[in-house]
Amino acid sequence: MRIVVQSLAGSIVLHVVYFICIVAIGLAQTYLYKPQFAPNTLVLQQEIAFGYVAQFPYVGVSFIVVAFVIGFVLMIRDRKRRLSS
Repeated sequence: MRIVVQSLAGSIVLHVVYFICIVAIGLAQTYLYKPQFAPNTLVLQQEIAFGYVAQFPYVGVSFIVVAFVIGFVLMIRDRKRRLSS
């Protein structure tokens, strides 16, 4: 049970860090954006891109996959510890 809780917590932490990084990169790109105009022309941008929209099924599937991977790694680590003791 401990491995399940640890793997779920690890998956939550990784997903939160990932989304914080995506937002931070998007904010940095927005604040540092400098449009380049050709001489004597003024063309305003019609569209804006701010990261991407993560769809719920993608987030759910990636959460479960990451939790399984972390759980698998924790199981291997615990078995190696038991064998070396």
